[in-house]
Parts: sequence; structure tokens; C-alpha cells
Amino acid sequence: MQIYVRPRRLGEFPLGAVLMLPLFGLPLGGWMLEHGHTSFSQCAMKSQFGVPCLSCGATRGTLRLFHGDLFGALAFQPMMMMIYLLLLVWGAASLWGLVTRQRLVLHLADWEDTLIKVLVVLIPVLNWVYLYKMGI
Repeated sequence: MQIYVRPRRLGEFPLGAVLMLPLFGLPLGGWMLEHGHTSFSQCAMKSQFGVPCLSCGATRGTLRLFHGDLFGALAFQPMMMMIYLLLLVWGAASLWGLVTRQRLVLHLADWEDTLIKVLVVLIPVLNWVYLYKMGI
């Protein structure tokens, strides 16, 4: 894996910064849930089939995260917490590049590219098995 910096071309879209934007709405959503301004019912997949969906526990995990309970958040929904972290890092790097007119470039070897593709399939499956075993 190689990471290098190159000049940002005119008109290049800061995708990481845009994908990070929903993270700023999470505190508002958490506040609205805790103060009764909105509510969620049980997951439709869980109520119909008795098994959790891939995002079951994400709301409770996010609320735990806002209260500073990182381990509690990870226990409820490890995959979503890792996605939050990934979006935060990618978004910060993208914003840095936008401000400095630079772009971070990640170059992967063929085996690293294959590994990431396998993990993109394997991690959700493992997360679902974890959620099912934990009864979330």
C-alpha cells in the first residue's frame, strides 16, 4: 500500500468530505430521540423473521457513543461504529486536501485490492452473525 500526495485538479470532487456530512446530523438525531421528539419502532426484519438486520442496534450504539461509552457502542453495533470512524478519517483527509489543494492518493497492490473486496463482503456477514448471537 502506498499513500502519496499530489496536487488537486481543478473541479475534483471531495467525495470523502461530502460523505462525512451525515455524521454531523447524528447528534441532532440522538438528541431528538432522547427527548421524545421522534421514535423508532422495532426493526421490520426482526419483527417479521426474528433475525436482526445489518443495522440493528445502530441507533442504540450511536446513543452510547454520544454518551462517551465507546465499548458499549461497539457492543451494540461494531460495523456501524467502524463505518463512522472510516467516514470521519476519510472526510478529514478530504477536507484537508480541499483546503490545501492537495489530494491523498491510496495505491493498492493487487492482493490488497482483493483483500479489501473480500473484507467488504465478510465484515457484514460476521457483523450479522455477531448481532444474531448477541440477541440484538
